[in-house]
Amino acid sequence: YQLVGNTDFTQSHWTKTASTVESGHISPDGTANAYKLIEDTSDSVHRIFETSTVSASPNATISVFVKYSGRRYVLIRFADQSVGRWYDLISGTLGITYLATPNDSTIEAIGNDWYRITLTHTSNAQARCEFWVSDTQSISSYTGDGESGVYIYGPQLEEGTTASDFVANTTGSPLWIASPTFG
Repeated sequence: YQLVGNTDFTQSHWTKTASTVESGHISPDGTANAYKLIEDTSDSVHRIFETSTVSASPNATISVFVKYSGRRYVLIRFADQSVGRWYDLISGTLGITYLATPNDSTIEAIGNDWYRITLTHTSNAQARCEFWVSDTQSISSYTGDGESGVYIYGPQLEEGTTASDFVANTTGSPLWIASPTFG
């Protein structure tokens, strides 16, 4: 099974730290259902996160679609495991790791300057998935300009080692869906 996170970043279960989200931006599917994660003007870390319950398993994979909008780097981090990776949205390459090295991470160009980025690591019963923005590969606080950030769309948390095709979920809570059968 896979757990699909809520795709509406304005929902209250997405916690924003020194940032806001703005809806109505064009997503990879060509409709106005993407969001912009915008840093505020405080001297802080600028991030959004959600805590989801997953079955303890060998691996969990988080994926999200991202696009540059003033901030070059995005960090995906499993906070409960102290593991993460930076992704460079200008060069389209993997950046440095955060604390521990994840089991796997990918960045894939999908067109129109959008990337699908993934992070896979050993999970426990909780997965706090965080997305940070910065102009450097650093978790240090910085003073935001109130305008820069990244476009984000389609967060998805799954049990397993790869990201499956994106499944939209606009309900108020995470959704379980059946995984494909291989045979």
